[in-house]
Order: sequence, then structure tokens, then C-alpha cells
Amino acid sequence: ITERLATSLFYGLVSDTYFFQRPNTTPVAFNLAAEFSRLGAEPSKVAQLLHKSKSLEALKFWGKILLNIKLYNNGEIAMASICKRDFEDNKIKEHDLNLDSFVNFMTSIESSKITILMKEREDNEIRISLRSDYFLDKNSAWDVINVSEIAKTFGGGGHRSASGCSIHRPLPDAEKLMLDACIEAISKNNQLKKDLP
Repeated sequence: ITERLATSLFYGLVSDTYFFQRPNTTPVAFNLAAEFSRLGAEPSKVAQLLHKSKSLEALKFWGKILLNIKLYNNGEIAMASICKRDFEDNKIKEHDLNLDSFVNFMTSIESSKITILMKEREDNEIRISLRSDYFLDKNSAWDVINVSEIAKTFGGGGHRSASGCSIHRPLPDAEKLMLDACIEAISKNNQLKKDLP
């Protein structure tokens, strides 16, 4: 493995674990990180590649999306939506925005258990990114909602804490469907905790 390949692999590892902050961070992930570093990957440079990769226009657009975030279910669900017109009016394309970083950033909302980013594309396709970070439940125990189960109900998938799917409906309909699914997932998770001995 060359230094360049080790750097690419390290980049993929830290992207997937969100710099070792997601539930998929395991001892194996740390061992791989150490091995890639030994082979020449430089964590500080990889961090710069991940975090210093946004244009001024993209950051300004992020600001507009931040103003669009709404909280539901007593703040447990954070949702932001971007319609086609938002892209057109700002003369910016989805792939220029690093929206995976944005939805990860949204998880920093203190009360949220599930974070949703809806992106309207052509032909009524709504692309949805779902995130769930660890939170403290009422018993001060760490918990996380399995968002891959939500994504699967719409034909998508992913990881327990980072998943995605598409809904082919108008944006308001897709928002309601996703919101209802997330409320149900939180309710099921709460019930499961109550049923535990």
C-alpha cells in the first residue's frame, strides 16, 4: 500500500466514522487508522481535506439552510429541506455543497435524536439523509436510534447512525412521511427501553 493509497483509505475510514464519533467506531477502526498512519497517511492532512473543502458560496448556502431547520417532537427531530428552486436561485449545484458534512453538522443540535436533510431533485425525487448521534436517555444511559431501519422502509439503507433513501413524492408529502416514520421509530425505541428488565 503506497502512502497515497493509505491516505485515501484513512480518508474513507474517518469519513465513515465521522472522525471516530459514530457507533461504527470499533477497535478494528482504530487498528486500521494506526496501520494507515504507519503506512504514511497523515491524520492532520486528512482532517484538512475533510474540513477545509468548502467554497464561500457553499458556506453562505449552508447559512440559508440553517435558517430553514425546524424541530419536531419536542426537539427530538431536526429537519431541513432544500427545494430545487433553492439550488437554481443561488446558482449552485448539490455536489458543490458537501451536504454530508452539513447533515453531520446538524446533529450538534442539543435536543435532537434524529437529524433529517431533504433534497429535492428532478421528477419529484426527494433524496433524504438521516443521522442519529448518541444521546442520554431519561436513565442517563447512552442510546442511539437506528436510522437504517427508517431508511429501509423507503427502500434505502446504510449504517445504524447514518443512512439515506429516496421518496418519489412532492416535497411536503415526503417531509410528512419521513417525520411520521421518525416519530414512530423514537416511540418504538422508548417502548423497547420500558420493556427491558
